[in-house]
Amino acid sequence: MKNQWIVVANASLARIFRQGSSNGELEPVESLTHAQSRVHPGEIAASDQGGGERDHHDDRFEARDDIRRKEHVRFARALADRLDKGLAAHEFDSLALLAAKPFLGELRQQLSQGVSEKIGIELNNDFTALSVAEIAERLQLARAAGRA
Repeated sequence: MKNQWIVVANASLARIFRQGSSNGELEPVESLTHAQSRVHPGEIAASDQGGGERDHHDDRFEARDDIRRKEHVRFARALADRLDKGLAAHEFDSLALLAAKPFLGELRQQLSQGVSEKIGIELNNDFTALSVAEIAERLQLARAAGRA
């Protein structure tokens, strides 16, 4: 069996597993977290020292959403960098991405062409709270459904 990495992610947590042993079990490789993505818009506004026009109610929400999105993109870039390093080190032959919407789209934009070419399975769901056994089951169902 090829050495496959399974990336289970949302905007604040990414869990990377390896599946390549003969028994097919998922082995943890690494976990990455990005606490800034978990900050609620009200907390961002309270800590925002950047100034800007705050007179209009809609502008406040737009500024908060922009700050949050920037944090999501920053985490997507960090995860994409880790995947690039893994590819360069020949740590995986194929890749499965199981990521929450819209983080999956943000991650896809950050991936290099080399990493993108390794993607065999892509699921647009947040599986970060699932156990390793549940993730393996969802992955097996995706393969059986022809998504691999």
